[in-house]
Amino acid sequence: MQLTFEGVGEDVKSPSLISPYGGNLVDLVASEEERAFLMAKASVLSSVQLSERAVCDLELLATGALSPLDRFMGGPTMKQF
Repeated sequence: MQLTFEGVGEDVKSPSLISPYGGNLVDLVASEEERAFLMAKASVLSSVQLSERAVCDLELLATGALSPLDRFMGGPTMKQF
């Protein structure tokens, strides 16, 4: 793929992507089919209050920005660090 930038007299090749850490990207965003099921399941669960920081962390996990992580650490695991 080549990109041409206005004001640049030659084509500039876009950089190739590096491999994700751990070998694969984790995408935890629910598909359309899963979404209806998960929304119904969530409607009968207790609600929790999340801080702005926790919401950001959740979004980073869901979109794969923290790959290869796919969940929050539980208490026992966290105490190991």
